[in-house]
Amino acid sequence: MLKYKLKTGCIIQGNIRTKHINLIVKEKVKYFDLVVISTWKDEKIKINDKKCIVIYNEKPETPGLSNRNLQRLSVANALRYLKERGVEYVLKWRTDMLSTNFNLNELLELANYNLNSKIKSRIVMPSFRTLSVFPDYLSSFPDHFSFGHIDEMEILWGDNDFNYKNDYNFIGEENPKLIDKYNAHSELYYLYKTRIQKKTNENLTHSEIVISRLNLIDLKSLKICWFKNNKEFRSIEQSFEYPWWTERGFKKNKFKLYPIESKRNLILRIYYLFKNFILIKINISKQRYWFKNFKY
Repeated sequence: MLKYKLKTGCIIQGNIRTKHINLIVKEKVKYFDLVVISTWKDEKIKINDKKCIVIYNEKPETPGLSNRNLQRLSVANALRYLKERGVEYVLKWRTDMLSTNFNLNELLELANYNLNSKIKSRIVMPSFRTLSVFPDYLSSFPDHFSFGHIDEMEILWGDNDFNYKNDYNFIGEENPKLIDKYNAHSELYYLYKTRIQKKTNENLTHSEIVISRLNLIDLKSLKICWFKNNKEFRSIEQSFEYPWWTERGFKKNKFKLYPIESKRNLILRIYYLFKNFILIKINISKQRYWFKNFKY
């Protein structure tokens, strides 16, 4: 039962990759007033829950870097739908993820922790894939999930100034020498930064935005199962060679700035290959255990 008298919504976004979609929906409708699956017109899906509606979107002609245009459009359309129905707080989720340890009250508390006058809530997102980089515009936000007041989520995921004809929507900072370093997580961050800058007239760095406007949590606290297909799992934690933010570091305002042109010697590269292999295996094993013991 919610401690807060707020209308909440959940966006489950993406194409349908697993037969477990009904289980994912069933888990979310326990917590949210409205649940929306935002997918594509060529998808075939049958949902067995009246609290969940499906939005079938037209795909943009240009899918974008790592299909980021598709992701942006489906989330933005679902945000509009929920806002029209008075939703105040919203979770952006994926169609291939199941949380086996979800607590909406905790997310609401995290979203409303230590607010300042410039924000209606913090945006709660994973510390993994949150990376402060030099140069700043190559820093990143994760896209696994995000939660917060719907106005704040529109700043992050809205599309009013988004050009669906472009492969990526960086604004005026593109460096031809670093073009191969651009990625979809950087686009998500830099668009958000640009919108914040226009709204507040503040030129904040990635770390300043994280500290003042976000609340980072450890993915493991939600015990997420990330489905690769109907039988297998994907490791939700990867690429341990990067100095991602951590929940502990966020609480202490401590992070490492990653120079994008830094190089690792052969021994370090071998070490991280081994570390990634072992920790990915461990994460997948944990997911099997969480899924096997999940009660719904």
